[in-house]
Amino acid sequence: MIEQVRHGPRRVRTLDYMFVPSYGPYAHLRPVRIAPMPTEAMLEKDRAIPSSTFPSDHVALAVDLAW
Repeated sequence: MIEQVRHGPRRVRTLDYMFVPSYGPYAHLRPVRIAPMPTEAMLEKDRAIPSSTFPSDHVALAVDLAW
């Protein structure tokens, strides 16, 4: 198995977003529950992601919306 190691400066970026419209036909939607995000300490537990704890380098975003 080849181990991939990234050397160089640490990069932390937000790549994914969720937007709730404030106007138009879906303006009545309201977020009622937002899934908790892992803390930076949790993500760095195994040094970086992906890891054995977080097998992807993306973190799930989840929101319940009231219709």
